[in-house]
Amino acid sequence: MTPAQAPRARWPRLLAWAAGLLGAAAFVTYLYRNDPHQPGAYPTCFLRSATGLACPGCGGTRAAYDLLHGDVSEAMQEHALLLPLLLVVGVLLVRSLWRRRDPDARGGGLAPTGIGISVAVAFLVFGIVRNLPGLEVLQPL
Repeated sequence: MTPAQAPRARWPRLLAWAAGLLGAAAFVTYLYRNDPHQPGAYPTCFLRSATGLACPGCGGTRAAYDLLHGDVSEAMQEHALLLPLLLVVGVLLVRSLWRRRDPDARGGGLAPTGIGISVAVAFLVFGIVRNLPGLEVLQPL
């Protein structure tokens, strides 16, 4: 690739980042203004309505709403894994951006495969554990 082509090659990636950030901002704005605690405000979980079991994501929208409004304790009651998961993703994102500044650093992607798989496994295990008898405290409100 010639030096003249380098700026052109960057545009698709920059546009993808801009579209992602714009979509995330739109979602966060919508969620901030529309309370999911109100019945009928958002669709119900298909798994929960069909089986009565809470999926790994049940309560996540309400927890995100509570976090946006500064209510951390209520968010943790709705979905105990959301805040730690957001912290891990935030740390990985900062790490990724920091490593991109250092040309000698290896990798630099958002998350190494092992960490991504670990987060996915933790999410699935949480979905199973929260439905076990005696652990109703992990059920969304």
